[in-house]
Amino acid sequence: MKIFITGSSGKIGEQVLSFFVNKKIYCYANYNKSRIKKKYAKKFFQSYKGNIANKAFVLPKDIDAIFHLGSATNENY
Repeated sequence: MKIFITGSSGKIGEQVLSFFVNKKIYCYANYNKSRIKKKYAKKFFQSYKGNIANKAFVLPKDIDAIFHLGSATNENY
């Protein structure tokens, strides 16, 4: 099984990503902050940076599930 997770650098997204990687389920992780890329083993993880709101954004063709945990936020909170 391969899953696609948006918002994987957020609090909830990082927990979900960690859960699946620890269960040895392959994840594509869409993120905004590069700290995620350094944290996980490449065997079950591939970073997939890009804006999902962009019309040119293309999902990987081999995914079985999508977890949409990303959101647009005001960074001045």
